Amino acid sequence: MSNQSATRLELYVRSLAPSVARKQQDRVIAQLKSLKDAAAIDEYTIEVWGKEVCATTEAARTDAGKQVLEKITEFETWAERNGRSLSSVFEVHEIDSAITGDQYTSIVLPLMVLAEYHDDDLIGVAPCAYEGVPVTIDEYLVTLDEQTDRPLIAAGQAGQ
Repeated sequence: MSNQSATRLELYVRSLAPSVARKQQDRVIAQLKSLKDAAAIDEYTIEVWGKEVCATTEAARTDAGKQVLEKITEFETWAERNGRSLSSVFEVHEIDSAITGDQYTSIVLPLMVLAEYHDDDLIGVAPCAYEGVPVTIDEYLVTLDEQTDRPLIAAGQAGQ
């Protein structure tokens, strides 16, 4: 790699994804392998998570629940600091069950989300929106593959 810092991609995929999404997941995973083989990135990881996390229940206080919520918070903090939006990526629902009387917050997890790190610094998340324009995982990976000017990376962090 020509960068001084190590570039790591983390791909989060929803378990039990529908067959159409599974094909997309397989394609993205193959792209990650190709990027690693071409030395465009140093490493990648694949993490499997569920369909949703209930942020205000006992499950959210488990190690797995905390890990998912911490990752969502990290992604949202990055988006806020860098003028990006993840509002269409993580759907938040306030649930008020008429049957049980329970009230809780549910966050629906995307089929896939990609995070790019240079060393331990988060520098990109896809999908996201930038100035109202959606940025897909495929578009994000193209910028890595082509080694071109990286407009999807937060301003001031390119070249670090």
